[in-house]
Amino acid sequence: MYRLALRILFADRTRYFTLVSGIAFSTLLIVQQASVFCGLMSWTDAILRNSRAEIWVMDTFLEQVQLPRPMREIELTRVRSVEGVKWAVPYFHRVLPVKQADGQYKMVQVIGLDNVSLIGAPRNIVAGNLENIRSPDTVMIDDYAVERISENFIAPNGEKRDVRLGDWIDINGSYFKIGAICDANRPIYGGPYIYMTYKHAQGILSPDSRTLAYMMVATQEGADIPTVVERIKKETGLLALEHEDFSWKTLKWFFANTGIPLAFGNTVVLGLIVGAVITGQTLFSFVTENSRILAALKAMGTSNRVLLNMILLQATSAALVGYGIGVGLASAFGLFVIPLKKPPFILLPHTLIIVFIVIFVIAMVCALLASRKVLVLEPDTVFRT
Repeated sequence: MYRLALRILFADRTRYFTLVSGIAFSTLLIVQQASVFCGLMSWTDAILRNSRAEIWVMDTFLEQVQLPRPMREIELTRVRSVEGVKWAVPYFHRVLPVKQADGQYKMVQVIGLDNVSLIGAPRNIVAGNLENIRSPDTVMIDDYAVERISENFIAPNGEKRDVRLGDWIDINGSYFKIGAICDANRPIYGGPYIYMTYKHAQGILSPDSRTLAYMMVATQEGADIPTVVERIKKETGLLALEHEDFSWKTLKWFFANTGIPLAFGNTVVLGLIVGAVITGQTLFSFVTENSRILAALKAMGTSNRVLLNMILLQATSAALVGYGIGVGLASAFGLFVIPLKKPPFILLPHTLIIVFIVIFVIAMVCALLASRKVLVLEPDTVFRT
């Protein structure tokens, strides 16, 4: 009987194609949008993933990592004196303009690293050497900065080309030489990253400006990190967070204060509605079209339970095929855009599992609703003209 159910399903190619297409489109829309959303959310804490620390110390009223509230330099000494702290280094973060040859400006995020250790620099250096930024007026830019600054860059000889090692750029009125290029995680806004020493970063701003955006802290060997965090809070009055907690704080801020989750959520809901409507209508039409066959089976003694299982098997088969095609198309989209780094795309196993459950539930509910006609079907329908 179940083999017959599949033969009936595959025989009606038009409705089978419509059913599979509807499920595939719904799967594609949900998986693609969910993956882009996850990728976009990964950009919210890009600065933290580029510069990892056990503990981050910041102003008490800071809301998220992209909105630093500079502190007094004396706070660094106070944090270093807390029991359990192995070292604490300053971290400069400010959005500043880079002047282009045509007079326009590109906004970049300037990161100032500890003068001695350079702790917080991205590890993947693709050109030059990180040590070069110790030289006077020398910086390291990320690959995104190369892309952005190159849009209107003109070399001293008048040649229009991409920026490269040895070129000079104007950052907030000060000229810096590019000594290294790194591969860094892209930010959700604020522009690409330019790394320099903390001393050079201080020189960009006016002398009376506060420059200490954050402090990166490491604990002594054997020290309990949560305990050290609480000591820093208590003894300095500042906010101290472990790395993952700071990431979650930033992510929660974007959920609460932007329309990004709502926009992507609406698209996912639209995908669910489209999938449910197409699946429901097609299955109902399929059952109606094959009512005489089902009535004949019922007249030959087939129970309602077997007929119901046949319809559920048909729905399950179409759902699996449609789900596979949809995931395949979404994966192909991801393979295309990942090298471009826009839009961001992160396909998580959790996404595949959740979407599979959702698609399966939609198929089963639609099949159950369509099967109501079979359950009340009279066997003598087959003999009616």
